[in-house]
Amino acid sequence: MVLSEAGKSLSSSQRIVALGCERSAPKQLLEGCRWVGGKDAELDASLASQCAEGTEGGKVTDLNFHYKFLRDIQGLADYAPNLRSLDLSSNNIRAVENLGAMPKLRELKLDSCQISRIQGLDKCPSLVSLHLEDNEISCVEGLEKLFSLEVLNLERNRIQRLGRGLNKLTKLKELRVALNELTSLEGLQGLVSLEVLDASQNRLESVSLEHLKGLGKLDELMLAGNQLSSLGFLGTGGPLRLSSLDVTDNQLSASSFKGIPSLSLLSELMLAGNDMEELPGNFVSCCPALEILDISRNSLTTSSEVQKLKDLSTLRELSIQGNPMADREDMPKVLSSLEALEYLENRQFAPASQLMLEEGEDVTFDLTTVANGSPTSRPGTAGRPGTASRPDTASRPGTASKEGVQPLMHCVPKSSKKCAGEDQVTQWKQQTIGSLHAIMKQVEKTSSQADKDWQEMQRCVQKATAANRRYEERMGREAIPEELEFSKEECEAMGRALEAEARRLLSRTEQTMTMARHPGP
Repeated sequence: MVLSEAGKSLSSSQRIVALGCERSAPKQLLEGCRWVGGKDAELDASLASQCAEGTEGGKVTDLNFHYKFLRDIQGLADYAPNLRSLDLSSNNIRAVENLGAMPKLRELKLDSCQISRIQGLDKCPSLVSLHLEDNEISCVEGLEKLFSLEVLNLERNRIQRLGRGLNKLTKLKELRVALNELTSLEGLQGLVSLEVLDASQNRLESVSLEHLKGLGKLDELMLAGNQLSSLGFLGTGGPLRLSSLDVTDNQLSASSFKGIPSLSLLSELMLAGNDMEELPGNFVSCCPALEILDISRNSLTTSSEVQKLKDLSTLRELSIQGNPMADREDMPKVLSSLEALEYLENRQFAPASQLMLEEGEDVTFDLTTVANGSPTSRPGTAGRPGTASRPDTASRPGTASKEGVQPLMHCVPKSSKKCAGEDQVTQWKQQTIGSLHAIMKQVEKTSSQADKDWQEMQRCVQKATAANRRYEERMGREAIPEELEFSKEECEAMGRALEAEARRLLSRTEQTMTMARHPGP
């Protein structure tokens, strides 16, 4: 949103009021609230009736108080015995208290609040999923009685060590502690059911094999954005059943793979943004079943590094961009030697082929294949339910089977025929129409969003006008506090800026619609 020069000179609290927010916003700021601009709510019967999302036998089972400007938890006693899910996220709650006995509660969301300590959960024995991400928690505690917990999210907090706070969570399957201040993974012992661990964006310089010992079911391990220089934690006795490993943006080199045994189930490996100057000699033997490999943004210089992957008969997807070797002239030929490769840089890939022109000149084209009308870009893939991580490569079109794949262009014998056949023209026509339909859908989506933005801006203008009117009325009655004082000209300037921004967005949308309906030749 664009503000005029006059608007830019206003204080933060003046801007909040001028844009139509509650006059309590400056006070909320002074009191240290994270979410400001709305009227503070109380958790009472009236609010609960508005936020009920599920009932059974006349009893409320699901409550959603997301972003209601709550400051504390209270008034839940009447609903506690029957609640199965409770969402208190994005509020100004500072303490987990007054939950009461909730024997049926399975999901609790307290993310994006101002919580500094985990407590008050002892009477929630059936809790399966707990979200505490984006808070101010520094210590993992208060989880000892949650014997049924399977999903725990503690991302974006201030945790420096795990300690013994997870020891009793024997059923925990998914643990997310990314974006914290961890220097060690000590404290994972005993998590015998753990399948997914995300400790990305921490301060890990090394990971001890001892800390991962006993995690026999660990399937996905994410350690991106740390300072690791060794993969020794993958040695004998470590998590040998891994299917996905993400060590993007660390300090790994070819020597980091020394002593690693065969990871026979590893199908996805992310090595982007490291210090790899060459691939290790034992790379293929370490990852014999690899399907997805990302080695982009390293220092690989020669195309022979890709040649080392030739014996990986399962390799379906590869990313090499950001390496010096990616621009070498012989790279297309080397890539063609990877017979199983289907996606390069997330785009559908087919090896180069020679087309013979009528005059006998050889010209090389990059072939693009379309399977059952699928797009040339890599299709979106959904992760396993509850993990939101590794793509399901088995279900990706073209990975399991190549039946039904027809090339748009293919090698043809030398012929005097100079025009495309009727079938080929029909195919091109269908593809063009399909593309235009896709464009229209995107334009309609953009138009719908523009309408919403326009309505929102109109509301802002109305609120700003109302604020200006209140200012004029109040000028004759009493003085305005210095913190909220602003001139009529400033309010009018901000109103004009909002209107101009709305008109600009509407004009841009109309131009987009016109271009889509009347495409050029």
